[in-house]
Amino acid sequence: GGRPVRRALRTLDVCLSLNEGDYLCERDEDGAAQVKSIDKGSWSISFNTGEEDETLGAVFLADRFAVVGEANFRVLTQFFPDRLEKTLAKDPASIVVDLCKENGNRIDSDQLQGLLVPDAMDETEWKKWWTRARTALKKLDNVQVEGRTPYRITYTDQRVDFADQMLSAFLKLRDPIEQLSLTTNFVRDAKARGEDTDIETITRCYETLLSRAEPLEEKTPVRALLRFLAARRIGEFAGIEGAADSARAMLDSEKAVELILAIEDAPLQLLGAETLIEAQPEAWQAILLGALPRMSMPVCEAVAKRLVDAGEPVESIAGLAPSILKSPVEHFEALLWLWSGPGVEGVAEGVQPIKVLTRILRGLEECRRSDSIPRTLATRLAGRARNILVARKCERFAACVATLEAGMAAALRRQLDTSENLGRAAREDLFRILDVKFPKVKAKVALKPWERDDVLYVTNSGMMRKQEEIEHHVNVKMRDNARAIGEAAEKGDLSENSEYKFALEERDLLRARLAQMNAEMAMAQVLSPDDVPESEISVGTRAKFTSVADGSSYEITFLGPWEADFDAGTLNYKSPLGLEMMGTRIGDVVEFDHRNARGEFTLVEVFNAIVEEARA
Repeated sequence: GGRPVRRALRTLDVCLSLNEGDYLCERDEDGAAQVKSIDKGSWSISFNTGEEDETLGAVFLADRFAVVGEANFRVLTQFFPDRLEKTLAKDPASIVVDLCKENGNRIDSDQLQGLLVPDAMDETEWKKWWTRARTALKKLDNVQVEGRTPYRITYTDQRVDFADQMLSAFLKLRDPIEQLSLTTNFVRDAKARGEDTDIETITRCYETLLSRAEPLEEKTPVRALLRFLAARRIGEFAGIEGAADSARAMLDSEKAVELILAIEDAPLQLLGAETLIEAQPEAWQAILLGALPRMSMPVCEAVAKRLVDAGEPVESIAGLAPSILKSPVEHFEALLWLWSGPGVEGVAEGVQPIKVLTRILRGLEECRRSDSIPRTLATRLAGRARNILVARKCERFAACVATLEAGMAAALRRQLDTSENLGRAAREDLFRILDVKFPKVKAKVALKPWERDDVLYVTNSGMMRKQEEIEHHVNVKMRDNARAIGEAAEKGDLSENSEYKFALEERDLLRARLAQMNAEMAMAQVLSPDDVPESEISVGTRAKFTSVADGSSYEITFLGPWEADFDAGTLNYKSPLGLEMMGTRIGDVVEFDHRNARGEFTLVEVFNAIVEEARA
């Protein structure tokens, strides 16, 4: 009929093998149909779509439909929903393979979820079902499952050589953590398929890691250690003797602790600690006891248990709590360990949960405000804190709140309100628990001066100094820079003119600094004496403390960032310590480490520093 050859061949392929009762699925839609009758004289074919009967000629039928089996997902969905439910439960892999074939032999878990939810299952059932399906798929020789969220599923008519594919992927990777994960999954999947571990492939991976690690020992020892540790674990899969030797040799040194602490991956950090124990059998207890506050949360628990099993007194481990609480950012993972409840009995004895909680929130706030803390680290710590705080439906948080008084609950609510990096959903869960226990606190909570992000409180003298700084910046520094740009440009050949490039870079920095100062000036509000309370520490107060230990006196003045002077004892009220001290009342006992004062102190007097400045 003058139609394209490809279309004619498809028509022959579909219609010549067609029989009454066969099933069809639409090429461009989600529907399915069952053949009712075939008139081979006129080649008109009648079919039922589940809703109505239709008739098409052979060419148009082949354009619209493909022939499928009775077990096809769309056929089951449309004609046999009860059978589909049973297949989903008993043979989930067959459903995935079928959908994979329909999708050009490739599909990912997100696409799969979109096809199955909510028509075939509820959203709540998806996660468990996909876990079972993934496990079943890994046992099939002609299916490959790769990646993570979304997983990628590939189907092939030929048997997959998993060893060759894994080795090829391994050699392309450069991150030893990813290489170890890939090898671990390879060993686990082989076990799931009932196969023996391919020792030759594992050995090749082990030797590759060793060869890549050895040249790094001198210049980048942390990267070398990561590879040696990953090689050790991979070598153990293959039963290779001496797989730990290289890692032990690196950790038999004074730098062992810093090398281990530089490893961010918790399982490898723990393996590093275990290797250190083997490398330094006489000294490891003292080394790991000192390093514990800076270790990852799961490593803290494992190391604490090893220490106790080796005869270390529990009191020694419990004695680490004050130093952990003192530096919440440096010891953040150890803080989370204290909060979650150490498995070694007595380690957290005497440590108040509310104290640990406020230090966690303080550490998060310090991460958010500090320019010196990498954004990736701040995000990672916030995620860890969020997961720990809301674990088991916020069980530990609820137990902590149950011990509080209304005043402390209000202070905690204010602190949570500024902990934006915890995320909205997590904070709402925590607020809900607070509001149930203290329904009146929510109504009473109002932002204190130090909690406002839209205002920067300053003194008259601080305002004048900042204005002078801006004038100097504009009239001296920026003019000098403009002159330098002009003089450098006159030398010609701007592409090779380093002075000109440096001057342009300096101009950009000066402009950015001016924009920052102008933004601060827009937020600045001069404190008046009437703004400063004398019943608690606030912005503009001078506080007098006495040491609980020896009765010595110590004073701190709390002013804005423009007036902060460490040597003079004037603290920025927006600093982590400043924010922690805000709201402290006379008679309260606080703990801090500031200049030469360290330990617990009682607040005995509060003075109005703004009045004192006016008198001066």
